[in-house]
Amino acid sequence: MVYYGWKTIAAVIPVTLFFAGCASWPEFVAVLSRPDSELKSSVTALGFVESVYVFFVFVPSPFAKMVWQVLGIKSTFLTGVAISLLGLAISSIAPSVTFLTLSRGMLVGFGACLALTPITFLLADWFPWEHRFHVLATSVRYLVNPLGSVVFVNIFRWINDSFGWRYNFLFLITYGSCTCGILVPILRHPKPCESQNTKPKKTQCSDASWSVMSKTVIVVLWMWISFGKALGLTAFYTIMVKYGEDMGYDSLTATHPLTAEGITACLSRAITSFFGDHIKGYFLHMYVVCTALLSLAHLLLPFAKVPVAVIMFGAVVGAGQGPIVAGWYAACNEVLGGESVHTFFILLLVSWGLGRTTGSLLPGLIVDFHQEYSLLFFILGTSYGSMAVSLLVIIELNRRHMSNQKSSNFFTQPEKRVSPPDKCTLDKNKHLSEVESVLMQTKHDQSNLERKPLAVSTPHIHYTYEEIQPKRN
Repeated sequence: MVYYGWKTIAAVIPVTLFFAGCASWPEFVAVLSRPDSELKSSVTALGFVESVYVFFVFVPSPFAKMVWQVLGIKSTFLTGVAISLLGLAISSIAPSVTFLTLSRGMLVGFGACLALTPITFLLADWFPWEHRFHVLATSVRYLVNPLGSVVFVNIFRWINDSFGWRYNFLFLITYGSCTCGILVPILRHPKPCESQNTKPKKTQCSDASWSVMSKTVIVVLWMWISFGKALGLTAFYTIMVKYGEDMGYDSLTATHPLTAEGITACLSRAITSFFGDHIKGYFLHMYVVCTALLSLAHLLLPFAKVPVAVIMFGAVVGAGQGPIVAGWYAACNEVLGGESVHTFFILLLVSWGLGRTTGSLLPGLIVDFHQEYSLLFFILGTSYGSMAVSLLVIIELNRRHMSNQKSSNFFTQPEKRVSPPDKCTLDKNKHLSEVESVLMQTKHDQSNLERKPLAVSTPHIHYTYEEIQPKRN
């Protein structure tokens, strides 16, 4: 029989594609920014719509978790989907970009936050840390996201040419209603007896606990790491095409770094998803390698003058950011020694949303005021370097905590507690005594008793002679 967790993943994938389609905004920017567009909007205004959307997808995650804990998984998911579908319906009749900011940016984004945040926790319940496929299950959404963006961009382009941009929203409403309707009956948390390929959780008897200072340092560093990763990735998407054109490349060549980043990001996410369960416990170490690689690449980019070098830079960004995104939830298990995993994942989402929002504005401000790109890449390179150092600090704090635990376990010998006998055992002993006194009064021959076992019954328990014989002797 197929494990129910796999059924849940199979139903989650189409829903993930739907929300990836909701996030596919570049085709709308290209259409609505044309001079002959009915909205006649600027690229800046359309970019602000995307910033609002990203903000509402990630930053309200603590509220989404609270709603999930109160209403449950099905009600929370249905509420989020309903809000997103309402936002899409209003967007299809939007008379201005300001209207789109409210409908597509706020409503669709907030609905996606309500619907998707509990899904990750649900998959983690079906595939806990001890499960052999924990990393694969919790990273499948981030593996599917790039695929959804690629597929829907081409669909949107065909709909734009055939019917108009407003019908893209109607297509998303139809597709989302079908896929989400399939997932709703499947959504449920596992029962205590439902587990598969799960090893028993190792528990340690230790009085060692995290100090307030250590916890505070780890929380601050983790939020900075999540913020910086989002800032660097969004800045790359925002500025790379313009950087290539300002370097003198043609418009097609200027997009090649983005293509290279997309290819290597998909490959690195897939590798992390399918083989990440073999390196559980070392995700933070992998993060150190990735951030150090990204830091070096950004610091060296100003010295790259030929298109091949810039394309290689895009490939390095994808290879470095892919494992980081795919291992989001798994890495949260290592931040505080397996404690407060949900809390650290929520902090990651909030920081990621703030970083994405900042990353869409910061590159333009630096380039406009400084009139060159070297300062921007230096800032991004040093920020990645500081992230690598922050990760090393978190790893060292965890190492010291584990060392304290081992010392505490060595010097502290837990008492062996004998559990008191249960009621059934007490009743059986009592009846054995009563049966023994009855047998002492019988006049049967010992040989007959051994040849034909005697069965004695009490109101609650039945005993044969063989059960009582050892106690008589």
